[in-house]
Amino acid sequence: MTARSLRFLTQEDEEPVHWAVDVTPLQGSGFHLPVTSGTLEPRECATLQLEFAPDRPMGVDVSLPIHLDGAEKEAGSKPYLTVQVRTVESGIWLKGDFGLTPGALLGPK
Repeated sequence: MTARSLRFLTQEDEEPVHWAVDVTPLQGSGFHLPVTSGTLEPRECATLQLEFAPDRPMGVDVSLPIHLDGAEKEAGSKPYLTVQVRTVESGIWLKGDFGLTPGALLGPK
């Protein structure tokens, strides 16, 4: 199993914010997120732990929508941000508009 952590959100406001990842795109991909939602207090950061343990060789290219403050429950709502998750020969490739380097290649530990 390959596991990587990604700090994806920092709460800059003075009020807590709830975040949630729609993990539907991960079904059957070999990826797993142990924690899919949480609440950020002011000046806290959220970190996703992404685990990859496929049961067979496969390529994966999925988009993970991340919603704030219950927006995932509203029909037609757009995510606050989306993280692209892709497997490549040398590891896991992440890309998103989440305040870090636009693309990060994370090889196996």
